[in-house]
Amino acid sequence: MAKIEAIEIKIGQVWTPNDPRFRDVCFTRYQVVAITPDRVIFDVITKPDGSPVARPRRVRILRDRVKPTSTGYRLVVEAP
Repeated sequence: MAKIEAIEIKIGQVWTPNDPRFRDVCFTRYQVVAITPDRVIFDVITKPDGSPVARPRRVRILRDRVKPTSTGYRLVVEAP
């Protein structure tokens, strides 16, 4: 089994779901706003169609899921 490279999670990064079933149709983007020992707190900044949201919704995702696997998330924009 291949080892997944750990990516340092930083405030300001933008992530997207990495599910191969939706890779070409789901363009939801999540921006990291806070990090806790077990979760990453994101603001949802785009809808699945890629259009911006009027008011970002806050979500919490387990840190173990924020990695580039088929059931995880992948980094699309590095923190400024």
